Amino acid sequence: AHSAGQSYTLTLPTTAPATDKMLQTDSSGNLSFVDAPSGGTAKLLQVKVSDGTATSYLTHDNVFSASYDFYKLIGFTNASAVDGNLRFRWRSGGSDISGSYYRGVGQGVNLDSSGSETATLNVARYNDSKFDLTDTTNNNNNFGDLFEITLAGMFDRDEGLVATLKASINQFRSNSNYRQYQYGGFYANQGANENYDGFKLWYSNANVAYYSYAVYGFNKW
Repeated sequence: AHSAGQSYTLTLPTTAPATDKMLQTDSSGNLSFVDAPSGGTAKLLQVKVSDGTATSYLTHDNVFSASYDFYKLIGFTNASAVDGNLRFRWRSGGSDISGSYYRGVGQGVNLDSSGSETATLNVARYNDSKFDLTDTTNNNNNFGDLFEITLAGMFDRDEGLVATLKASINQFRSNSNYRQYQYGGFYANQGANENYDGFKLWYSNANVAYYSYAVYGFNKW
């Protein structure tokens, strides 16, 4: 093993690198340019605001691409007032995809202050202009909505899959209840060559006060 006090000679490559190359060493200290590893998981976006500065919506563009097959959006948002419904849209080229072709359904399990559990259909939308990921009744603006959202099919309708969303959301309620949602939906009017590179998050009847989330890209192979 090498010690910290040893000196080393590293020999740089004699040619300039192409785009997206990285340095690789051999056991003799020779450096060469090789392709950067592909596949696996990559963090593509990370945002956080913790000072309560309210904003009416959160938009991000140029996040999704043909480089990854699946995406995870993980984090939380906090409404500035009660009765705010968490909403989602895809975006393309800096604009919302707002056609009335969002179809989704969400079911939740509600735990009330007495310890009783109730399963109920909370959200059902057919040909709406956005996804309503939660319902508006009694959401608690003192606690954030914690979510994990899987996204796929935004580019070239990959293998016949249109832009699709699957979400799991935990929510504290202002009536001291707790609710866990499972939501799924898709956009029914995505053309064969339409690509959605971004997304928008916002609340009905409220601003976004606090938020922290990240987007990760995944490849199949």
